[in-house]
Amino acid sequence: MKRLLAICLSLALCGNAAAAVDDVAPPTDQGAQDRPPPADDAHCTTCDGMRLLRQGEYGRAMHVFQLRAAVGDLVATHELGIMYQQGLGVAVDFDRARSYFTKGMNAGDGAGMASLGWMYEQGLGVAVDYQQARRYYKMAKAAGDPFGATLLGITYQHGLGVPIDYGQAMRLYHEAIVGGGDGTAMNQIGFMLQHGLGVPPNLKEAWCWYAWADANGEPHAPTHLAELTVAGQQPVEDCSVLNQWPVKVRPKAAADGAPVQRQP
Repeated sequence: MKRLLAICLSLALCGNAAAAVDDVAPPTDQGAQDRPPPADDAHCTTCDGMRLLRQGEYGRAMHVFQLRAAVGDLVATHELGIMYQQGLGVAVDFDRARSYFTKGMNAGDGAGMASLGWMYEQGLGVAVDYQQARRYYKMAKAAGDPFGATLLGITYQHGLGVPIDYGQAMRLYHEAIVGGGDGTAMNQIGFMLQHGLGVPPNLKEAWCWYAWADANGEPHAPTHLAELTVAGQQPVEDCSVLNQWPVKVRPKAAADGAPVQRQP
């Protein structure tokens, strides 16, 4: 779902009113984000479907995704798989989820490959198989999906079917950031710095990585920031350590208040 949120920021949201955006600024047509999709679902975009999904209108979101998937929209195809995998408006059905992810994979969709790997890693409708999970993560990474690189890094960080290799995990997280600004990779680097996994502990730098992850929509980052606060770490004013990275949204300095609002 996180991939679709990023895609939606670069697409027209409804009807014929296109909203031009850049990496930081909100859409110029602010109202387009608040207006409901057209009554005729055939005129809706995949982004409309995602908005309906966030609003809990699961039946209509699925209808929009089905219409879009029928014309070859691989993002919509993947979202259908997510809905069945997570039971959003429908009974959990891992077989149907896997069929949608497989359809996407066969069309070259890296997100579908990564989601198939996740099902094998977590044992969702299949036996836990870390080797199979890693195979799909590698395929996703090769297809250019940054989250696939992140998931592959996590297998090395936690030793899932391979010996723990923090250096390899860190390299894969860096690749996911450079290749797509993946917030989960930022979060994982913060965790490694916080706990000294393969690197000397550095709470200040960990704070910056968590703040960056938070600004890029990673849902677990605020919890880690709260943990650092409880441990006595003050908000970091200078996160220039991140300047070497291509950044989609930088964390605000502590003096500017809370980090940039995350996408839901």
